[in-house]
Amino acid sequence: TPTPTPLPPTNIRIRIESGGDLILRCGQTYLVFVEVRDSAGQLVADGTEVRLTATGGTLSPAIATTRLGQVLATYFVPFFGPTDPTARLIAQVLYRDASGRWTQALGGVDVFTLCLPTPVPAPTAAPQVASSAIQPPRTGDAGLR
Repeated sequence: TPTPTPLPPTNIRIRIESGGDLILRCGQTYLVFVEVRDSAGQLVADGTEVRLTATGGTLSPAIATTRLGQVLATYFVPFFGPTDPTARLIAQVLYRDASGRWTQALGGVDVFTLCLPTPVPAPTAAPQVASSAIQPPRTGDAGLR
């Protein structure tokens, strides 16, 4: 029996395991699940290469291969600051189309982050150290009486 020709990957879905939170916390690491399906809606073959990038933060590994049509990665949310609390996670699969040309399938998801400022403790006065040494009186006249 002939082996069926694999269909091109066309649908890439990214899901972040965030415990139901819609906003990701800065300084945290989250699991990311990438699912790749072909044009017939079937999971792609094991070993399909998926490239992972993020516009902010770190997706690791940067290149992974599918197992049961999925890739597991981690995403570290950096401390963006107040100017741009968003990032885009992108998954890309390169493949040869029917005419032999390289083409790509892309999937992406926008994430929103929350960076809470770290409270800075109030300065404390230097502790007074008790000394058993004899000290001159503090009269303010430098002892000139």
